[in-house]
Amino acid sequence: MNKTHKEMVQKFKNRKWSGTHPCGTGSMFKNTKGTRDLLIKIVDKYNIKTISNAGAGKPGWIKRIKWPHPVEIKHYDIDVKHKNVIKFDITTEILPKTDLIICRHVLNHLYGWDELRNTAMKNFVKSGSTYILYSHEQKTNSFFRKLGEPLETQIDEPYKQGGAEWHFSVWRINDG
Repeated sequence: MNKTHKEMVQKFKNRKWSGTHPCGTGSMFKNTKGTRDLLIKIVDKYNIKTISNAGAGKPGWIKRIKWPHPVEIKHYDIDVKHKNVIKFDITTEILPKTDLIICRHVLNHLYGWDELRNTAMKNFVKSGSTYILYSHEQKTNSFFRKLGEPLETQIDEPYKQGGAEWHFSVWRINDG
């Protein structure tokens, strides 16, 4: 583990989350409507059957989605706060291959640690998974832009946090 990685792990270990939700306000059900709507749309449109939820936090909001067909979801996080979440570090480990990786409100915590953020994104591609949905600032150039434009972007209900407007986009990262 290099010094940068140790700093990141320590940050999340000592993190005191603000507000009433231990995983931040992005995990509150009322703040996931746009993401839920986008997930239902892409699960149906791209016939998604398996999902890795990277940086799951407390995945209660996702369990309440009424999927258009059966979907198997596994939840991963570096700081486990729920019994159904698997301890996992996206900067050092590669997720199992799934149809879709969800990574919302995670990579923004790695700003300032560009090497770790880029490694996490490379690890997503290495997983062999077909699609990724992740949150990003609208003005930020995405790591995945080299693959072209996103297939879908949720823009009608951006999530505002830390003075930034966050959107959720879906990219095809592998041929599956």
